[in-house]
Amino acid sequence: MMKWIILVFMIFSKTILLGQCMGKRWIQIIDEHNQEPLAKATVKLKHQQFITNQLGYIEVNHVCEDGTKISFSHIGCATAEKIIFPGKDTLTLFLEHHILELPGSNIETQSNQLQNDVVIHPLSSQWGYLKSISQSLSQVPGLQIQKSGANVEKPNIQGLSGSRVVYFQNQIRMETQSWGSDHAPEIDPQSQSEIIVTTGGRTLLYCSDAIGGLIQTNNLLPQKNATAFLGLQSQGKGGKMGLIIPGQFKDGGLFSISTTATILGDYQTPSYILSNTGKREFNVQVNYHKKIAFHQGRISGQLSLFQNQLGVLSWSHFGNLTDLNKILQPGWVPPDSTFRYQIAKPYQTSQHQWIVFRFDFSKHHWSFSRQFNYRSEFDKHIPLGGSTSLPGMQLGLASNSVVHEFKSLNHIKCINQLDWNVQSYAGSYFVPNDQLLHLGSGWEWTKDHQYGSWFLNARFDQWQYWDISNASRKLENKSYRGIAYSMSHALKWGNTGQLWLSIGKQYRPPQMSELFSDGLHHGSASIEKGNPFLHPEKSYFIDSKCSYSINKWTIQGSFYAKKINGFINLEPTGENQITLRGVFPVFQYVQRDVYSWGGDIQIDKKHFLVDQLQCTLKGNVIHLGMIHQLENLYGIPPASIQGQWKYNWKNKRINWTAQATIQEVFHPFWAPISTDLLPPPNSYILIHAGIQIRYKSTTCLLSAENILNQSYFDYMDRMRYFAMSPGRNITVQIKKQF
Repeated sequence: MMKWIILVFMIFSKTILLGQCMGKRWIQIIDEHNQEPLAKATVKLKHQQFITNQLGYIEVNHVCEDGTKISFSHIGCATAEKIIFPGKDTLTLFLEHHILELPGSNIETQSNQLQNDVVIHPLSSQWGYLKSISQSLSQVPGLQIQKSGANVEKPNIQGLSGSRVVYFQNQIRMETQSWGSDHAPEIDPQSQSEIIVTTGGRTLLYCSDAIGGLIQTNNLLPQKNATAFLGLQSQGKGGKMGLIIPGQFKDGGLFSISTTATILGDYQTPSYILSNTGKREFNVQVNYHKKIAFHQGRISGQLSLFQNQLGVLSWSHFGNLTDLNKILQPGWVPPDSTFRYQIAKPYQTSQHQWIVFRFDFSKHHWSFSRQFNYRSEFDKHIPLGGSTSLPGMQLGLASNSVVHEFKSLNHIKCINQLDWNVQSYAGSYFVPNDQLLHLGSGWEWTKDHQYGSWFLNARFDQWQYWDISNASRKLENKSYRGIAYSMSHALKWGNTGQLWLSIGKQYRPPQMSELFSDGLHHGSASIEKGNPFLHPEKSYFIDSKCSYSINKWTIQGSFYAKKINGFINLEPTGENQITLRGVFPVFQYVQRDVYSWGGDIQIDKKHFLVDQLQCTLKGNVIHLGMIHQLENLYGIPPASIQGQWKYNWKNKRINWTAQATIQEVFHPFWAPISTDLLPPPNSYILIHAGIQIRYKSTTCLLSAENILNQSYFDYMDRMRYFAMSPGRNITVQIKKQF
């Protein structure tokens, strides 16, 4: 009897206690980095627990008039606390995810969801601010760098590059990659709050043609503190500086202004100076962000200007066939040259202008943007009677986009796109004039269960090209229609194990450059010829990733396999062509059915020998071959292996980090040699090291790449036919927050 009396007393006491706090308050929990709602976040009171819905909302009951303390958290986040009061408006709370740094890289993975995204925060990267976007991504599993000389770099994901790696900025597609497979993206990583790399089925929400992968960048949101950084490097005897200034208007709107500038002179190999490889780059970006009461919405805008001038290796553009044949002979040594900051012909300039407005509401998100891209190429050899001040070729591309994103409470997300592009050229012909109208709709259905989540994706796209013409005639209009689909499963076992598996189909139509190019690709010093009979690629894929931690060990791995019908590849023909602009090797777009497979593995050991030391070993292998022929494809990254050691120590005021890396890149023994201009290069070993010091809001860094000044040729560099890769590079960098 006494037990029942005590139980009734406890229930009555609890009811009285709750009765004193009968207020309510709606809460939405947002990811602080990308401003996305966090589904399944946990909100706890003393006696209750709530879970947010797919849009990050939850109504909290029993809120006291004098305030109630709550705690809220999400997978991968530290628990935060807040005192809330009853109210009719929605209270927005922010959570910042724990950042798990992949050892020895500038990469951070975000574990807010069980998925295969890799997230990078460039301004918090440990090893520097001088890197391009491709260099910032170089340690992502399955990603290598494809180059055209010292200053032109582009990511290669799972052995695929060109238009198979698609770039989105603020959910708007960047369009300049249609100019060719070696054009570097016009993105300054230091102006981005995060860079996200996605492979497999979930890319279909945004596009169907990211057969290699999808790279998304989100611009800097207004920050609390101003940031300035300066970096100097021995290669090019120059550097980069940047400044980010935040502010707030009287109406509550937040803004930030970020700008960076780069000046570099000629790069240098261990044996000679790479004449005319300097670089000038300038970027300015203005962002605006304001919350509005209508449907718990916010409005944001961005205005940016990115422009650069890149020198092209002087002896890669020849006046006659004798010079070209001489350079391609084994043992050829370039002529002596002196270091210069001045950029002479041949060189190229590019400019990317961008304006975007975004309106975010509880379920609907609208984006409107206009891009304008302009590119000029200045030749070393001027035709008889030509002007020395005019570019040999000019390309222009105007892009207009409207994007609508819808998120429902029943686990459905949809993104619809409308794009209208107008492309034109002047001077020498490379790619045609054309107009493109693109309609796309991507859908994703998510179903969560106790151990993970299911994702079903489907997408439809329609591309219509018209007004296609070159200088002499009008070309045939092109129309493509594609359907893509995938099924993915994210599985978690125990506290440390994760598995991601995705299967599906992707669809990519040929680009105008692949169909109709016929001229000099300036930056790679080659003639490229299109094929008007190309048909769309269809890729059937399996993409998987897994990770598991036990004690001080962490193992991460990935495996992918694809069957690509109608794979389009740019390959050397073995011929040379004499033009008014010089003599250049000829490359041709060809199409074949291929298969590919590859994988990566990374093993991390914390407290290796001593508590402060961490050791990492990783490697990768990629293979692409023809299905009906016993022959491999040109331009596939060679296998590599890398070991890394990182030592951390700190006292009351200063944090120190030292790091050393040894990397071996193997000989690409399965690369075809029958049509290549030169045999594939030998394997090589590179050693890098650095030390970083952090004191309060100041970070200093001293690092060295290729410490031993190793001479080597990079198989993934289109300029390897004419020169070896740059040698040792020492950098000094400093970042300060105010």
